[in-house]
Amino acid sequence: MPKIAFVHSNNNDVGGSDIAMWRVVCACRDAGYDTLVVISRRNLIWERYERERIAIQQVSMPRLSQSLNPFFYPMWLLELFVTTVRLMRLFSRERVDLVFANDFNELPATLAGRFLGLPRIMRLRFVFRLPTWIRRGYMILLAWAANRVLCVSEAVRLSNFNDVRCFQDRVLTLYDWHEENVSGERHDWPANPFERFGIDPSARVVLMPARMEPWKGQHVLVEAAPDILEAIPDAAILFVGDLVQGRGREKYSEELRTRVQSAGLSARVFFSGHVEEVDVLIRAASVVVSCTADPPEPFGLTVLEALWYGTPVVAPAVGGPIEIVGNPPAALLHAPGNAKELGAAVVRILGDRELADELVLRGQERAAKFTRQMLWAQFNRIIEELLSAGTNSK
Repeated sequence: MPKIAFVHSNNNDVGGSDIAMWRVVCACRDAGYDTLVVISRRNLIWERYERERIAIQQVSMPRLSQSLNPFFYPMWLLELFVTTVRLMRLFSRERVDLVFANDFNELPATLAGRFLGLPRIMRLRFVFRLPTWIRRGYMILLAWAANRVLCVSEAVRLSNFNDVRCFQDRVLTLYDWHEENVSGERHDWPANPFERFGIDPSARVVLMPARMEPWKGQHVLVEAAPDILEAIPDAAILFVGDLVQGRGREKYSEELRTRVQSAGLSARVFFSGHVEEVDVLIRAASVVVSCTADPPEPFGLTVLEALWYGTPVVAPAVGGPIEIVGNPPAALLHAPGNAKELGAAVVRILGDRELADELVLRGQERAAKFTRQMLWAQFNRIIEELLSAGTNSK
């Protein structure tokens, strides 16, 4: 069977992009493809691949970001060249037949594949917020380097490519999926998984699972916390997710904890750090919150998974989440960054059992449209078309 190299410039933490690629790798493996994973850092997702006996290699990749340092971009270009050469050697040695690049930082992988004449897929899961001329030039380069750019939502496609006139035929929307077998009871789930964090067993938990960085919007929920906890005496709020390293983001988690402590809410607002089986917490929560502020959430994997598990959701009325929840929405929506609207939506769900039950039914119906079973055929058809074409013809 053809060999596919999956490349991801991952962080130390495990985020939605890691999980989404993991699911694609497993789907390809299950379909009989030979799989090779190439990531930048050893972390928990590395261990997961090893446990599944999926071949894995480590190659550091340059990460593009906005910087005032005049030497940043020349150094980035140098690293881009060096990494492209390294990946070309790796793909040749491993006899790779197709390259799958998991996000925009994986440009070296698509360049390496193009120079070797291999079919290439770029999975784009990021709303580019650098200056317009940089974004436009980078999107043109991505689309030139890849045979297909698969955007995880219409929000990602329109935000990044709406004003890019060339290579439009290569840019498609193909949503991330969740695994159908995550629903249903599991005998190994604890009766109350929140007790280990010191949360009262009788509490109804408002859960926000997301990496701790400003654009994810934990500060919006912290601002809304006093209103929620005053209106719902048995509510508790739990933030689940690791802090993100770099560009001063390490301070964000500490600032959130300080704000909670200063407001006198430490007995009802909790921070767990990274949790490996966050699906257990999502299913057990009373409400799952997504409050990404700026840029908008490109897709919203936790929104999708909460709908599938049967947990009511509050989500921002922008970006990928509104595509997931559909119309009429299977979640309550709030304006991004608006703590008052967010708090009011959470209180509505916790105070109205009939509304919560309606959202659960609507959400599970909606989530059924984003399963591997529903989306794999389209994804596999793209792989087969590119393998059949064989080179750079499209």
